[in-house]
Formats: sequence, structure tokens, C-alpha cells
Amino acid sequence: MKELVGKKVMLTKLESIRYKDGHPNGIEKGYMQVGTLTNLEVGQPLVLNGASIRDYFHTSTVLKIEGNLVHTKNSIYKVEEFVPNIV
Repeated sequence: MKELVGKKVMLTKLESIRYKDGHPNGIEKGYMQVGTLTNLEVGQPLVLNGASIRDYFHTSTVLKIEGNLVHTKNSIYKVEEFVPNIV
């Protein structure tokens, strides 16, 4: 999945590990975020940057990467290259 670093991706939260009764920032199962993947390393947070400084998202520490799944300390996310739906 390292080939996606520097590309626009869709991040989808599949499961919450730590916050079973609700995430303090409202990032629940099904949450989606689009941005440029700027960091994806075990031992570091996954980082997405958007069009402005306010469009910044990071996860807790990445524990492992399996295919397109990223297991963090708090959650499991699916990462896919973003392809806009152009009609």
C-alpha cells in the first residue's frame, strides 16, 4: 500500500477498537475521509492532507498493514485510491 503515499485516497473506518461507546471526536464506524496520503508507516499515525490546512486528518499509531487494511491502536481502516465519480 506504500504506492498510495502521495496519492488521493478514500479512508473508511471499519471498526473501533478502543472507543466502543463512541469516539470523543465523533469518528465512528463508517466515517469516510478523502485526502492525499502523506504518511503510512507502522509506528506512526496515518496522515491525510486535504486542500487546505483545515483539511488534515490523522489516526492513532499504525500497528500493522494488511493489504488495504490499516490496523491502528484505536481502529481499523480501509484505504483505497480515490477515483472521482465523473458523469
